Amino acid sequence: GGFSTGVFHGQTANTAIKVTGDSVRHEREVRALQVLKDPNFILRLLDFSSDAQGSPGAAEDGLCYLVTVAGTVSLAVALHKTGRISEAPAICSDILSALAYMHAQGFAHCDIKPANIVKHDLGLQPSSARWKLIDLDSMRPIGSFIEEWETWEFTDMYIPPEVASAILGDAPRP
Repeated sequence: GGFSTGVFHGQTANTAIKVTGDSVRHEREVRALQVLKDPNFILRLLDFSSDAQGSPGAAEDGLCYLVTVAGTVSLAVALHKTGRISEAPAICSDILSALAYMHAQGFAHCDIKPANIVKHDLGLQPSSARWKLIDLDSMRPIGSFIEEWETWEFTDMYIPPEVASAILGDAPRP
């Protein structure tokens, strides 16, 4: 819900700044990025806003800020520009590896979609680029689905079928 991002080009690295007014989602994403540190799968957390107690939360202006290393392009933008992607096998391999890593750490992403998959160019050769997951504010611990599915925020077109069925009441909850 309700955020904006910007990519800023620095002297040593490009950074992405995510700004939101939702402190619950902000804290969830910061905590996820603090746990999921494997640079092969997740973009690195550089900084975040915190509340008066030092926990992830809103800054004095009431907004929450999250700074990560930036990807070079999202899959959504790449698809929009070309209509197809020649790197599909690499994208699938990288994202399936990222999901396996997250699941091994006990987490599910819960909002997989082209806009949440970004290419991270390591600056060496085109073959060194990796596709990574971003936007972890919908992430949940595996096993918490039954208790928390009512509070999820989804992208309708990308909601998992088993969760959609549970929400609509025509199947058991996941």
